[in-house]
Amino acid sequence: MTSQRDAVAWRYHHRVAILRLFAQAREAAGTGTATFEGVTVDDVVRAAIAEYGDTFAAVVKMSKVWVQWRRGATLACGHR
Repeated sequence: MTSQRDAVAWRYHHRVAILRLFAQAREAAGTGTATFEGVTVDDVVRAAIAEYGDTFAAVVKMSKVWVQWRRGATLACGHR
C-alpha cells in the first residue's frame, strides 16, 4: 500500500496531471476526473482525446482549460 505522499511524488516525477471535467466534457468522457501523463497542457489534452474519442474532442474544441499548478498539475475542462 502506497501513501498519499508516495503517490504525489510519483505523479511529480512522471509528470502526471489530474484532469477534472465539467458539464459536456464530463458527459462526453463519462467521468469527472482522470489522470494523464504529459509535459504540457497540450500533451494532457491530446491524451484525453485519444482516450475518450471524437465526441470528447468536439467538446474540447469549444471548451476552456484552466490550469492550477500545485503538487502535480490540475487541469479543468468545461464548456463556458
